[in-house]
Amino acid sequence: MATRYWIAALPVADDNVAAGKTALWARLQDAISRHSFD
Repeated sequence: MATRYWIAALPVADDNVAAGKTALWARLQDAISRHSFD
């Protein structure tokens, strides 16, 4: 389940430094969503 990736990424994406990489996170999430690791 890809849900585990979101749980692991949330605390990192919440960081002020990582916030500047929102565009990269959006692309990663989109790519993972398309692959759909079931």
